[in-house]
Amino acid sequence: MLKEAKADAPPPRYGVDDAVAAGRKLKARRRTLWSVGGGAALAVAVAGVVVLPQVVARQDAPATPSAAAAAAPSEAKPKAVPLTYPESRWEYAFHGYKTGKYQVNEPFLVTAGFQQATIRIGDEVEEVYGELKRPLEEGEQPKKEDYKIAYSAPGSSLLLTVYRPGAFDPALFADGTKVSVGGKSGLFKKNAHLDGDPTRKDEGHPGLAWKYAGNAWAVINTSKPNETSSKDLVAIAQGLSGAEAYPATVATKLNFVPAGYELVSGGRGADWPNGTGEFQRTNLRLVKGAEEKATGLKTPVLDDENSKVQDIRINLYRTDFSENRPPQGADQLAPYCNSGNTKLCYRMAPGGKWQVEIEGSGQEPTSELKKILAGITFASIEDGATWFPIESATP
Repeated sequence: MLKEAKADAPPPRYGVDDAVAAGRKLKARRRTLWSVGGGAALAVAVAGVVVLPQVVARQDAPATPSAAAAAAPSEAKPKAVPLTYPESRWEYAFHGYKTGKYQVNEPFLVTAGFQQATIRIGDEVEEVYGELKRPLEEGEQPKKEDYKIAYSAPGSSLLLTVYRPGAFDPALFADGTKVSVGGKSGLFKKNAHLDGDPTRKDEGHPGLAWKYAGNAWAVINTSKPNETSSKDLVAIAQGLSGAEAYPATVATKLNFVPAGYELVSGGRGADWPNGTGEFQRTNLRLVKGAEEKATGLKTPVLDDENSKVQDIRINLYRTDFSENRPPQGADQLAPYCNSGNTKLCYRMAPGGKWQVEIEGSGQEPTSELKKILAGITFASIEDGATWFPIESATP
């Protein structure tokens, strides 16, 4: 669950009522919670705590090796081929690569109309803040340095979206500056807000859209405010090449899906800002009665604020990223639900380092959400070679 928060300091601890309110308010805003005006950030609201991942550029606080390895391209360099979108919606079309200080990570999400990868600038780091280092004086407001860092991982400020041919409508870039990307037409815009809101005036959201083939577009957008130049965005774009199509994989397999629900998108990360970066290892999105739109997409926002889509999301997070835990004395691997929000249920993965969260639309019985959790089969989460092809992740 996501909750807007100020970036100048982690917020104080929140109670169940706050988590419930966040769940009601932000169901349809997951994808539009992009940083605004350099002052907004993201947090995760759970029963009893809000944890703030905040991006900083620090060379003295490197991310853990396991997290960095998961995000960056593999050592083996696959043969580059012209970028061609796969016929299968469940396959990736490219691998990660590096251009100067910009690290394009391995793709993390496949949908009906596009696939995505995060882009790290230099030594960006995301940090999850935990407990306070010291008791606060009466009336004292905590600063970020007053909190212990629970976990850090590579961060990212840019997002690469590769669209299926015919899926993207470049209307939001219509007033952009024409540029050439390796001889192909492109459009640069100083502020191309990813949510497409024309009323936004905040700066620091450069964007580039270009045709990689025929009527097929790719876009680089901003996930956190930054000052990446047109020249640098073009350089990143020119580094993008294709790969032999390969399957998107996930670390969880479902053995039960409620009647009428179909898998429509998923991957290593979610379709909200940054895919929650290296704090997440799997996302599966199930939708009832309606396929995802795959044409006329102006932004990669799957559900806008007025969406009536009935969906279920299954996410696998590090436990550092959430402090929701099984009730004391209960089976530590059994499903359990948020005491103040029956749309949110959880299950710990074996070993206790990872936790599955399931979020319903509010129209599913809690018993069905718990049944989905109870039937999950886990791969070896730390070993991507054991993961399941996403196409086989549902019965």
